Amino acid sequence: MALELVTGYWGMEHVTAEQDADLNAGIIGSGNYVLNIGEKMRAEAVSANQVRIFDGVFMAYGRQCILGDGEYEDITIENGTPGLLRNDMIVVKYKKDEESGKENATFAVLKGETGSVAKDPVPNKQDIRSGAFESEVPMYRVKINGLAIEKIEPLYSIPMTNDDLSNRVSELDYKRSIISTESSVEVNSNHNVVSRSGKIVYYKLQLTTKKEIKSGDKIAQFPNFAFPSESVPFFTIALAGSRLSRVVGNVRITGEVIVYDTIPLNANVVISGTYITNN
Repeated sequence: MALELVTGYWGMEHVTAEQDADLNAGIIGSGNYVLNIGEKMRAEAVSANQVRIFDGVFMAYGRQCILGDGEYEDITIENGTPGLLRNDMIVVKYKKDEESGKENATFAVLKGETGSVAKDPVPNKQDIRSGAFESEVPMYRVKINGLAIEKIEPLYSIPMTNDDLSNRVSELDYKRSIISTESSVEVNSNHNVVSRSGKIVYYKLQLTTKKEIKSGDKIAQFPNFAFPSESVPFFTIALAGSRLSRVVGNVRITGEVIVYDTIPLNANVVISGTYITNN
């Protein structure tokens, strides 16, 4: 086998369902999902032995199944037994014909055992990507109490869209502040910031020394929200004229920025980094 260009022109049809499924699974995941669109394949009991599934998109192993906008499908559940419990399972049943290779998917019901305690039936959830010719992917658990459908429980997850993720990031605890510096350095305020989003802290100091900085000197102070859980080391270069010199230091758990090398007068230094804090 050799590398194959999928999204490219060959002069013939060549993209397969397997390749499309791999792309879906790589982006969304290979589990069983209902996408966040339309009615999201919600289910409701319309009678004592019938469940209606509304429009949406179901995906498993990257394979996409759809009920179009405004469509629905009714699924028959076998009647329950008075005074007893039963769990049935609505699955998406995948089949592939071994001779022709044709594939299809349908809703099916796996009947559970009737008794004083309800137990789930076991679906034949085989890996389609590995070549399975049949697979039963769980979608809903239907809890039957006596003659009534008591509850319908989803057995899939709904992945977040890119919009969902963007909104979630913007809702994170975001803080930003100018870094306080000592009189021994002069800073460019546009490059003198520390910010925190969730537990991630990013900082950048762009400064020029106004006097020689000695080993152990403090040059800046971070605000409380940016205190690290443990000392965070940094390494950078100081440029004084044509002379380069090494600068190492750390951000202490008290927020103090300390250097451990001598930095000459009028040296330009950029210190930046990212760390995770539990404070």
